[in-house]
Amino acid sequence: LKYSDFRPLAFSLNPFSLQIASRVSREYRDTLHTSRVLRTMQDIATALQELGHILRREEAQCDALGHNIQRERQALRTLKLSDMAEVNHQRAELLNDLHVLETERAAWLARLAGHWNLAPSTISLSIILERLETAEAQRLETLYTRMAGKIRGLRHEISINAGILNSLQI
Repeated sequence: LKYSDFRPLAFSLNPFSLQIASRVSREYRDTLHTSRVLRTMQDIATALQELGHILRREEAQCDALGHNIQRERQALRTLKLSDMAEVNHQRAELLNDLHVLETERAAWLARLAGHWNLAPSTISLSIILERLETAEAQRLETLYTRMAGKIRGLRHEISINAGILNSLQI
């Protein structure tokens, strides 16, 4: 049924029937709005769960990369070149996995932007999490911020290893 289905019926009936038809149409509209809101809330909850899963996997990959960087540093200090091949192979796999997760996160962002009728280039993950204002979104924002800090730390650790490697080549 549509809201417009009630109009012709209401005008052909007496005033009492008009009130009933009006009330029914209002309740129908309210029910549609409520179901859309609930569906949207469920969609958002599902999207946030998906994002949480992606971010936790990214964080685990960052932790594994941190361990890899430490192994590389140890191999550089002891000059065990045999360990370096294994470390480099593992690093390539970790970076590839991180790239896949970054692609998943970008696709998630694009889907949510499409749901909100926005261009993906106009929004960021931080903006989305701030906009949602739910406890889950705040928790994910904290997770995302923590992960960004880890990434900055990893870049610093990699630069230290690069410095050690450069000093060995001299």
